[in-house]
Amino acid sequence: MESKLLDTITEIVGEGIVCVNAGGIVTHFNRKAKEITGIVLEGGRSHPAGSILPGDIVLIADNMLGDDDGGMTPEDLSHLNIRDPELRPGDVVLAAGVYHSGGSKPLYRRCGPYAMPQELCLEGRCGGLEVRLSVSRYEKLLTISVGGEPYHLRYLRSMAHLVVVDGGTGKVKFYQEKGCTIRHEDLKGLLEGGTFQPKNDGTTEFSVIGRDFFELFQPCELTQRMDRLLSGGGGATLDEELYINKRLMLCSILPVREGNHVRGAVLKLTDLSELHKLLDQRNELITKVEQASLNVDNQAMRVPANAFPDFAGSSPPIQRVKYLAFKAAQARCNVIITGESGTGKSQLAREIHRLSRPDGPFVEVNCSSIPRDLFESELFGYMGGAFTGALSGGKPGYFEQADGGTIFLDEIGEIPMSAQVKLLYAIQNKRFYRVGATKPTNVDVRILSATNQDLWKAVREGRFREDLYYRINVFSLRIPPLRERISDLYLLSRSLTESVCAQYGIPPKKLSGSAVEKLLQHTWPGNIRELGNVIERAVAVCESSIIGPEEIELSPVGARPTEAAPVLSGPLKAQLEYAEEQALLRALAAAEGDKRRAMELLEMKKSSFYERLQHYGIK
Repeated sequence: MESKLLDTITEIVGEGIVCVNAGGIVTHFNRKAKEITGIVLEGGRSHPAGSILPGDIVLIADNMLGDDDGGMTPEDLSHLNIRDPELRPGDVVLAAGVYHSGGSKPLYRRCGPYAMPQELCLEGRCGGLEVRLSVSRYEKLLTISVGGEPYHLRYLRSMAHLVVVDGGTGKVKFYQEKGCTIRHEDLKGLLEGGTFQPKNDGTTEFSVIGRDFFELFQPCELTQRMDRLLSGGGGATLDEELYINKRLMLCSILPVREGNHVRGAVLKLTDLSELHKLLDQRNELITKVEQASLNVDNQAMRVPANAFPDFAGSSPPIQRVKYLAFKAAQARCNVIITGESGTGKSQLAREIHRLSRPDGPFVEVNCSSIPRDLFESELFGYMGGAFTGALSGGKPGYFEQADGGTIFLDEIGEIPMSAQVKLLYAIQNKRFYRVGATKPTNVDVRILSATNQDLWKAVREGRFREDLYYRINVFSLRIPPLRERISDLYLLSRSLTESVCAQYGIPPKKLSGSAVEKLLQHTWPGNIRELGNVIERAVAVCESSIIGPEEIELSPVGARPTEAAPVLSGPLKAQLEYAEEQALLRALAAAEGDKRRAMELLEMKKSSFYERLQHYGIK
């Protein structure tokens, strides 16, 4: 009864379960564990036991010669009449030839591990058959096609794929599959005359119950830990990445105790070569959980599903932002968007414009980048000959360009007082005067603005007009920083990864669980902009389709990513510049990125401050 109950329980779980007694004898091996280790194989293809015979057509796709192929050497390819003095261990090899037939011409291609393209391919006719072989670096996939029928094999680090076609019948007599080690099949051994086991012919599932665990699995870190645990000298292993029979698994080993004695152990296995499938399942589950949460928590904040397609996030704080932004778009009043630098204020402004005036222009103005003496002419344009250097035909300003649409005034707190008067007039009257004009220009413009400053503080300090403040602040939207909506980080990182891959024109990539965990542990002082930069770098350096934690490079809070080492000696100029740069960085950190506050702390003029920022490349 207990054995049947154990069978039922372990077959429900989606991971491999292996049980051993105190002597290391296997007492239970569930179906999933057999699939993971290759004891049973999915699919309808099959072949009986046998060996490679003279005249057989042998097809090889090896992504790292000599590593996981039984110790293959360049000389072993002479079985296919391939002799290449430039071939080295570690090279990527694609080969197709007739076994022990000196007169046949093989198909062959190789490249060094560092010169491999995203996909290395070889195709043509071999022994009268159309064949195609490939190694995909991004997908971590080896493919051998015979007559249009593909045989796939995934790998994490290295793998040798082999398909053998009977020279007499033209039928596949062997194809490589996972579990080759437990079946004692390797490329070198088979080329040297070794025998291979049958697959899916009714006898594939050889018995493992009652066998010695240490005979089934090659000596490795896993077997060492199992041996120590059963001997009473080791503890449990929880979700660690270990190689088992040269394949990477996520493993847990738990002791079965009776009093103070270890009576056996339970091994849990997750096949990391199925990482794509696991990540897809994770993505689907997270999406379902988030949607269920929204259905429960946000019944009152109804927003059309297609309202904000490019503004990722579903946490309660961001759902409220979307709800208010949707209402603001319908009301068509002036909106000011506040929030820290990098939170997505510009993107939200675009979304509001798309919902309210989709057919009109969207003109974005970065107020901090306009020289103070050019504000009026840039915003409102000028007439020909209005000032020295003016174009003879005049020039329309940003307000005219936005006629019939939306003007977005980013960093509006940077507008000088002299220009604030004319901006207030334009907002109130829907018209303005070009520089040098005697007649007004009428416009139909919706005004959105944004700032990361405390504008009311600027009003109290006399740096921003109170009447202008109330004009632009009809409808206020605050975007919370990433640290206040950390539950959105997964959706944001996934969206950014897809976007960057599309931008680069490369196959899609996914974030591994450990990569996401590393992102979650960061405090994100740079908000979504910083996250976007981190993701873009990870996509660029990752050579596979799975982004791991080693590709995620995070900067310390308040420090620049590539901060120079202190200059403690050398020319006086170099030491002074280093001290000045560090003073700017400390002021920005103390002001939480607010450049105006940093200027005040340093008691610097705006022109000098921005000149020094540009000089040191500080964003």
